[in-house]
Amino acid sequence: MPSDYRTLRKPAAPRTRPRIHSTSDNSRASFKKIQKTAGRKELEMILARQLADCLAMPIFLVDARGTLLFYNEPAELILGRRFEETGELTASQWAKAFVPTDEEGQPLPPKKLPLMIALRERRPAHSRFFIRGLDHSVRHIEATAFPLVGRTHRFLGAVAIFWEVPDL
Repeated sequence: MPSDYRTLRKPAAPRTRPRIHSTSDNSRASFKKIQKTAGRKELEMILARQLADCLAMPIFLVDARGTLLFYNEPAELILGRRFEETGELTASQWAKAFVPTDEEGQPLPPKKLPLMIALRERRPAHSRFFIRGLDHSVRHIEATAFPLVGRTHRFLGAVAIFWEVPDL
C-alpha cells in the first residue's frame, strides 16, 4: 500500500440527474418545456412504439384522438414512405395520405376502416381493402386493429397490424 494512501480521493459518485448550471430565465423555460414535452406521451404508448419497432409485421400506432404516433419499418414498405419523413399526422392527414379504397377503387369512408372502428367503438375490427401509399402504389391489404387500454382502464389509442394480401 502506498504511503500517501490518505491523500487519494474517492472517485466521484455518478450523477443521477442532469445539473443545470445557468439560472437564467431562458434555461429554466427550456428545461420546463423539455419536461412538458416528455410528459405528453403516455408510458404505455412509448412502450407500444418500442414494441412495434422490434416486430417484423407492419404496425400503425395512433393515440386516443387518432393522431398517428408511429409506424414501423415493415409498414413503411406498404405505406410508401419512411416514418421519419412523415412524422406524426392527425387522423384527417393520414386518412388523406394513405388512401383506402374498395375493390372498385372507391374511397372507403373512415367509419369502415378497422383502425377507426377500434378508436370510435373501442373494440377490435378486421377488414380487407386496398390502399394507395405515398409512393402511389396500390396494395391489397388485410388489417386488424384493436384499442389500447392502460392498466387504470384509461383509453390510450389503437394499433393496427396489417399485411399485404398476395395476388392469387
